[in-house]
Amino acid sequence: MSVSWADLAPDAVPLPPAPPPHHLPGFPALRAHARQATTQLPVPQIWTTPGQGAVLNCPCQPGLGVPVPQYYCPNAQRRLMAERRCINCGEPVDGPLVFLGVLGAGATTAPPLHPACARRVVEVFPRLWSLRNAVVLAATGYALYEQRLTRITDGKARYTYPRCGLDGNAGLGVLGLLVAVPDTQHPVPLNAWANDHYGRGQSERVSGT
Repeated sequence: MSVSWADLAPDAVPLPPAPPPHHLPGFPALRAHARQATTQLPVPQIWTTPGQGAVLNCPCQPGLGVPVPQYYCPNAQRRLMAERRCINCGEPVDGPLVFLGVLGAGATTAPPLHPACARRVVEVFPRLWSLRNAVVLAATGYALYEQRLTRITDGKARYTYPRCGLDGNAGLGVLGLLVAVPDTQHPVPLNAWANDHYGRGQSERVSGT
């Protein structure tokens, strides 16, 4: 089904919320997060593009304004996911990669990190340690799925999740974020990973946030 602007919200579409642990003050705001240059959050727009159909676009300017930990910029998130770029330093992840997530979630909208960048994020934002359900997934790759908004029922967004890039996806709804399913499903508690020699090991790149 096609979804019109009026079906989504009367005035504006809220930016997609980022998954924990990025929803509380003191937690990291990385390259996938929206940036706020004024007192108002950027208002997303829906554009129609050839091949992709209706796509959610964020008007925030990368590198300008203050990052908003609560919200992802759809444009930045999709690029990082599709190009396998690190959410911390922005460079390609050519080797092993790491996802920060929550226990019990086999899929994530949080883009990957270099192992050393993940270690750096944990060091700079020690409040991550306070989350009992925070986990690390080490992987070599991931499958990508599209998060498409099909309708809003009783104020709740309803989504479908087709495999990324399939014919016919454009007609399924508004494309928001991309969803990664890592090729390993063996989560390690974040504090255990950070204390382990794999967490302490140096990778190909370390960058501050």
